Amino acid sequence: MRSYRRPYLFVRLWFRLLPALCAGVLLTVALCSAQSTADSPDDPDLALEEARHALLSGQYERVDDLTSAAAETDPRAGVLRARAASARGQHDEAIRYLAPHAARDDAAALELGLVFLRVGKDAEGTALLQRILARGNATDLASQFRAARAAHALGLFERANERFREIAGVAGNEPEIQSAWGDLLLEKHNRADAARSFRAALQGNRRYPPAYLGLAKAISDDDPDSARQLVERALTLNPVFVPALVFMAELHLDARDRQGAGDWIGRALAVDPTSLEARSLQAAVAWVEDRRDEFERLAQDILASNPKYGEVYRVAGAHAARHYRFEEAVELTRRALALDPESPAANAELGMHLLRTGDEQDARAALDRAFRADPYDAVTYNLLGLLDTLDTFVTIEDGPIVMRLHPDEAPVLREHALPIARRALTTLSERYGFTPRGPILIEIFPRHDDFAVRTLGLPGMVGALGACFGRVVTLDSPRARPPGTFNWQATLWHELTHVITL
Repeated sequence: MRSYRRPYLFVRLWFRLLPALCAGVLLTVALCSAQSTADSPDDPDLALEEARHALLSGQYERVDDLTSAAAETDPRAGVLRARAASARGQHDEAIRYLAPHAARDDAAALELGLVFLRVGKDAEGTALLQRILARGNATDLASQFRAARAAHALGLFERANERFREIAGVAGNEPEIQSAWGDLLLEKHNRADAARSFRAALQGNRRYPPAYLGLAKAISDDDPDSARQLVERALTLNPVFVPALVFMAELHLDARDRQGAGDWIGRALAVDPTSLEARSLQAAVAWVEDRRDEFERLAQDILASNPKYGEVYRVAGAHAARHYRFEEAVELTRRALALDPESPAANAELGMHLLRTGDEQDARAALDRAFRADPYDAVTYNLLGLLDTLDTFVTIEDGPIVMRLHPDEAPVLREHALPIARRALTTLSERYGFTPRGPILIEIFPRHDDFAVRTLGLPGMVGALGACFGRVVTLDSPRARPPGTFNWQATLWHELTHVITL
């Protein structure tokens, strides 16, 4: 049996501190706080500052105008022109502006590497990013920042975190650094520290849209209303900020407002018709609305842009699961893993989907793969610990029913729970004219947090007594709560009703 640490630990992203960088090193990515009234400033540096400001506020044509004269000779102008092109999905155009500079300018090489990854040219992108990482200079803050971003893109999360921690200690609330660090922390499930980074970025610049979006993502699970307000603020500052438009679509889908989500997806695609995230959400909506031919067409169009982008299937699977279509979610997520077998997110979600179809053996295998790739995901960690607990349970099979009980409770509880389950399924099948396909897995937990983790991957769920996922039922046993505080028999019957309705 696997020997985990204490179950249900909320894993934090703590890494070793390196010696502090020397103070006084200036970062070369500062953003302009004011825009000149001149249409085309004569001073090249002033033109670049205005272009940075225009990029941040979504004035991409203005960026083109301000950098057109210098983009081919000045790598700083080339990078800004390329970022404006990428923001509109013009990746070939971005590559054209970056490629001439990448051999001699690390900022251009970093941007080119990121664009290559975006379009599925992993070998080219990885080679450039590894070069940037190797050239990170401890006495040059801008060089260290590029190295941190390269490490993040290469999946070297601990190394990236160490570098971000070092340069943030010198740069303080510089918004681009703090937001990039927040993105890393958010990806590694450390929402609390990510929120602190995004708030620090906003202290550095209250008009920095990526920080508002990052903070919205960090708090969205706990406070979706505030998250929506933060995204609205980001879009006030930059109405064509595609990541914010996509996140608004996700918030609407979470609220089951597919029409509203479609409107936001349309707005994102009007700016960047190539957006993989927006197109994946568009495909997911087609799937949950049973427009399968359209889904397949959209998916193939995305894969034509990036043949390794399994996210199109993972996202569709996640939204299928939100509609209690767990077998479909399993099918879609397996398709995602066929394209990207090492994806931690896809493996973790496949494990959760399989738990909800009752396939605990394959769920463990998927969760093991996810944990090896991403040991910072508390949900994966908790579920693996829970499966170890379930290995000690007694399994009782009776026709279509598979019941799993704690060994201390099984001798008594089986004599009461199993007859109730048989009678409920028989009565409800006759009443509704539908016989569910077995096996029907019922797991009863004497510890409420075990029930909560089996259900959602995290402890808590204070008000819940039971849950049903179609052919899987989980609930508290009589010992999980003080005597007389709930009727476990009624809870079991109630959840078995959902076996029919779902």
